[in-house]
Amino acid sequence: MARTTAKTAPRRRREAGARPEDGSAAALAALRDAPLMEAIQRQTFAFFWEAGHPHSGLAPDRCGRQPGPADDLVASGGTGFGVMALIVAVERKWVSRDAALERLQRMMTLLLRARCYHGTLPHFLDGRTGDTIAFSRKDDGGDLVETALLVQGLLCARQYFRRDTAAERAV
Repeated sequence: MARTTAKTAPRRRREAGARPEDGSAAALAALRDAPLMEAIQRQTFAFFWEAGHPHSGLAPDRCGRQPGPADDLVASGGTGFGVMALIVAVERKWVSRDAALERLQRMMTLLLRARCYHGTLPHFLDGRTGDTIAFSRKDDGGDLVETALLVQGLLCARQYFRRDTAAERAV
């Protein structure tokens, strides 16, 4: 069986009238690799930026079709992905460095107030108060995987925001 490589893969053609800005599946499927990656990265950033909790900026677990959060539930692991999306957005100049740092500071302020369970954060927490939102009556809230995903994002942010300014030293 022959392997498909970058040289042998069929090139996607742009469909007439399909534009990546419209976000349709047909428009995205018609894009070549670099514009497709750009569209995916832009849409990923938009999810975290636009759907972030209005008070803390932390990431929702999921979004519905209605604008604004349905409640104050946010996810710690998803927030780690959102932090990494901030870095991409700054690099691509979709958002200013100062705006990203302001959002990151709001995130960290709430995370530092959130209840920890033997060093781990809960999977779900209240984006306004930092209180744990448990899965069930017997859930103690601590989630190692979600905490690891969050910490990965924060470590990336710490390495990226290294300028000698008060805002970046606070990261």
